[in-house]
Formats: sequence, structure tokens, C-alpha cells
Amino acid sequence: MIELHQFPPAFGLPNLSSFCLKLETWLRMVGLEFTVVQETDTRRAPLGKMPWIMDDGVAIGDSSLVIEHLKRTRGLDPDATLTPAQAATALAVQRLVENHLYHVLVHYRWVASGPEVISRFFAGLPALVRPVVTRLVRRKIARDLRGHGISLHRDEDIWRMGRQDLSALSCLLGAQPFFFGAEPTTTDATVFGLVVMIVRLPVEPSLAEHVRGLGNLEPYCDRILERYF
Repeated sequence: MIELHQFPPAFGLPNLSSFCLKLETWLRMVGLEFTVVQETDTRRAPLGKMPWIMDDGVAIGDSSLVIEHLKRTRGLDPDATLTPAQAATALAVQRLVENHLYHVLVHYRWVASGPEVISRFFAGLPALVRPVVTRLVRRKIARDLRGHGISLHRDEDIWRMGRQDLSALSCLLGAQPFFFGAEPTTTDATVFGLVVMIVRLPVEPSLAEHVRGLGNLEPYCDRILERYF
């Protein structure tokens, strides 16, 4: 049995981490049996981040590497029917979502938002240590975002870039139920895992309004939630 180690559910979503939600969605998508181990301490994770799995005594980190491992070892691949051009598009979409749009969302959560948003992520901690942990985590993430480069920009420019990312995803999805047609692929697990955070959780208002205005991303997230959760 696969053990999926990830953060606990919160605020009406199965997870607050887009990468955890991506992997759990993918596991449900291909029908693999797994058990969830809820934890918040990332020190046991092989790469120091969530999610990770324990499979036959082997710990594997990084959602994409976990998916590659399970495709190879279980013979289950929702991407098997993609053409080479579609596979290239899938990779480009993954990079857009995980290497850019993700950082737009994280910048809002940890740098631009007020304490009322950040406090929700540490509500389960004892009141005595909550301010200290919050301050340390926020400082580290802000430093990482500056190293990435996203937080070197003005907030209004970051939100504009985020809206451009969302528009590109909306254009690629079009009127299809899923990104490559009638059945979901890994791309859908990836996109859903992040876009649903913008649809369902507190986020920069211009991003939320933009998603609603696009018309197809919000029902797309609802469709995946209903199908798998």
C-alpha cells in the first residue's frame, strides 16, 4: 500500500499545498489505492518538502518524480494517449503552473497578504509559539521568493503576470471538459491543484475576479472536485 505523506485538509479543501493536491488527485485519477499520513513536519521528507510517498519501504519526494515512479512501477499512465505535441504542451503547462503561477500565489500568501490570511495557516499551533513560527516561516519564504525573482517585482506587476498565466490556461482549456479532451491527464491534476486555490481560498482580488471572468476555470475546478473528492 502506498503511503501518501502530506499536510492535513483545511478550509474546505483536501489540502492547502497545490503539490499535495496535485498528487492526491493523480492517485485518485488512476485508481491506485493509498493511505494518507497527515503531518506538518517536513523533516522526515526525503527532500524536506511535502508531499512524499513511502512505497515498499522506499521514500520518494517531489510530486512529479512520484508520478513518474508510479507510472513506471504500476503501468498506469493517463498520458499514454497524448501525441508528442500534446506531451510537449503538457510539459510547458506544468512549468508555467509550478515555476511561475505557483510563486505568484505564494507571494500573495506570505508577502503581500495581511496577518488575517497568514494566521489561518498556523491556527492549529499553540498560541504561545504561533507568532514565533509565523515570523520565521514568513521570513524564510520571503527570502526564497526574492531568490526566485518574483518578489523583486512590484505587486501590481506580479498580479498582472498571474492574470496572464490564468488567461493562457483558460485559452488552452477552451470548451473541453479537460485539457486534452474528454478524460483527465496529469496536466489536469497539476492545473487543478493550483487554480482551485485561487477559486476557493483568499487570494489577491484581481486574480479571483479574473478567474471568474474567464468563465471556464472555475467550473473546471468544480468538475474535478466533484469527480474525485
